[in-house]
Amino acid sequence: MKRKKFMGHIPLYRILRGGNGISHFLTNHRNETALRTFFPVGVFVIGIIFLLGCQAADHDDSTSPPTRDSLLHLSDKIKNNPKSDQAFLDRAQYYYHNRSYDAALKDLEAALDLDSTRMETYILKSQVEMDYFRSLESLRTLEKAERLWPESLLVKENLAQTLLILKQYDKAEAKAVEALELNPGAARPYLYLGLIARDKQDSTLAMEYLHQAVQNDADLLDAWVELARIQMEENPREAAPYFESALQIAPDEILIWHAYAMFWERQDSLERAIDTYDHMVGLDPDYHEAYYNQALILMDQDSFHRALPLWDQYIILQPESARGYFYRGICFELTENFSNAHRDYRKAKDLDSGLPNIDQALESMEKKMARGAN
Repeated sequence: MKRKKFMGHIPLYRILRGGNGISHFLTNHRNETALRTFFPVGVFVIGIIFLLGCQAADHDDSTSPPTRDSLLHLSDKIKNNPKSDQAFLDRAQYYYHNRSYDAALKDLEAALDLDSTRMETYILKSQVEMDYFRSLESLRTLEKAERLWPESLLVKENLAQTLLILKQYDKAEAKAVEALELNPGAARPYLYLGLIARDKQDSTLAMEYLHQAVQNDADLLDAWVELARIQMEENPREAAPYFESALQIAPDEILIWHAYAMFWERQDSLERAIDTYDHMVGLDPDYHEAYYNQALILMDQDSFHRALPLWDQYIILQPESARGYFYRGICFELTENFSNAHRDYRKAKDLDSGLPNIDQALESMEKKMARGAN
């Protein structure tokens, strides 16, 4: 998805780390005794919040990462104009994009030495520090920026976001309120207030704040995904429009599509889930979770022949997955392809000797093969 150029916000659905993250909701290892089981909705959080780590709003995911030639060009700009803070800032952006956080911070310090009056340098520095697991330094950077620009909505919004990530809820709430005093029509402060209310277990108040956020900015993706999450808890049948609004804003965000597919599974709308997984494969043919979950649905429907090519693709992408071989072995066994089933069970055991039920599967398969030989 083409992202907006630098606006000073990290997309929240990519940031917040912790136990409530969608990485738990989207975990693709189902219960061994029931192929289609589901994960607690409460761990869904803000859709994709806390999963991939911080990614600045100016990162453009629609293009290839900068090449080595780009770095040489940026370094030449600095060499030719060593007094240009913009040149250092540009190279810091490159390093940040490539997760070279230490190098990015060195360039940002150099940029600040040359010009300590540029707000965007402080904001980017705080984002790099947050990604570099220097959260307190990130907070101090923003606090310094606030002293320089006490009336800046952007700085206060970033402060509220950082305090929210650090779970300093009272301070985050205060900064969000200060931001609204500067601009009552702002959307992000309502988003942060909604997330604070959510964490304080007040879903009604959270919904009010989040609805106000999307009323103020209909393109605020984080708010739509969090609204979907709350509806999944409170009124699951009403969650679909919120997911669909999020996907209109970010039609290429594979993780939101994954959450949407899991939503349909929770509603037992399995054909809708299968269609969604098919769409995900169209977006990203290497997204192995789509093959895995779709194959499990088909197995649950006794469609073992249809599941086999999905397991083939999954194993190509995840050749060390014992579960992939185990489940494909089940499909082979139940379609009476016993030699291939035995081969896959053996491979699964080689990869993970402690895999639940693998010994029973091998023993059962060997007995069937022995009977066939007789």
